[in-house]
Amino acid sequence: MARENRVSLWGRLLMDPIISVDNITKEPLKASFFLAVVNQNRDDVFNGEDIIYAEPFVYTQDAELVKEIATWKKGDMVDVRGVITTLDAKRGAQCIHCGHQMLRDGEVTLITPTFVEKRFSDLSDKEAEEILKKHREVSNTVNLTGFLCDDVRTEKKAKIYGDIVSRVAYKGLTKYQIAVNRHLFIRSDDPATKTDFPHIISVGEQAEKDALCLHKGSLVSIEGMIVTRNFRRTHTCPACGQKFDREEKVTEIIAYGVEYLRDFYEITGSAAEEKARRKDMALKDAMSALGYKADDEDEE
Repeated sequence: MARENRVSLWGRLLMDPIISVDNITKEPLKASFFLAVVNQNRDDVFNGEDIIYAEPFVYTQDAELVKEIATWKKGDMVDVRGVITTLDAKRGAQCIHCGHQMLRDGEVTLITPTFVEKRFSDLSDKEAEEILKKHREVSNTVNLTGFLCDDVRTEKKAKIYGDIVSRVAYKGLTKYQIAVNRHLFIRSDDPATKTDFPHIISVGEQAEKDALCLHKGSLVSIEGMIVTRNFRRTHTCPACGQKFDREEKVTEIIAYGVEYLRDFYEITGSAAEEKARRKDMALKDAMSALGYKADDEDEE
């Protein structure tokens, strides 16, 4: 499927790109940077006037792209096209009490670019903000197709992205992870890896439908945007036994729309009507298991 994994970003560099060079030839080998992007104008997810910033991490070892990125600087407005990539990685944390260095298994979600281009340079903050607003519809778009790795998880009262969830009628959210085929060779990863595993968040009516219709193995097509958040993880030092917190960044996809393609539960009517129907069916099943006969069953 041509649109299994596609990302389009139009944003502003938050810092000078980090360029790694060959020690002998001094040729640039790797490039990475954080990009400030904004949400589309979607009243079904956000208040149409609200601007939600995200800061995706972009990384490449493609020689031609690295040479181009090496000419950029903080504040440049750039166009980036590519794919979502998830990598297994060791995350480090240093104990603030004894200085012991810890490593744990983790996951990094980043953007692997296939195309980059600088659009504007030497902008004031106000000019950059106006340009980003003008390009909202193309600043942060994601299209993914993949299979659910597990059953969906729901939160009735959202502990994350509360500022977004609070604007919709349904105050909770639905979370799940999908497996997306990888068609791009990632030089920094194991060549045997053929799949990426982005995390999906849905809110509002979409979250209610996802909770009712999706399960492990469902095939879905996602249209959405990248969101990033920081949180504090508590660690216990194996050397001194003391606990300490360390801030970490998470990258996820908020779905504007989800198309159910294969192996999903169908619903009749609205999400609220389907919930009531399933609740009634569950009650009848429980009564039957206890030996009671439902009122609508035919008398023998």
